[in-house]
Amino acid sequence: MFLPDRMSMAEQDISSKLCSGVFLIEGAKRAALYDTISRNVYSLNQEAAQTVKGETNDPEFWSKLISMQLALA
Repeated sequence: MFLPDRMSMAEQDISSKLCSGVFLIEGAKRAALYDTISRNVYSLNQEAAQTVKGETNDPEFWSKLISMQLALA
């Protein structure tokens, strides 16, 4: 398995928006947020994944992530 030693610019941008220990995991059709602190996994549809990646703007969804302590304000 290849593990890059540096995060891409997009990965750095995403990680700066998420709380410490929360990671976006992308699959072929869906994505998930993995909270390594609580060990919870949150399944995301395409639209939600695009919001987390900054490709779309959904303030209501982002507010929900903040309230769940998954994203930064």
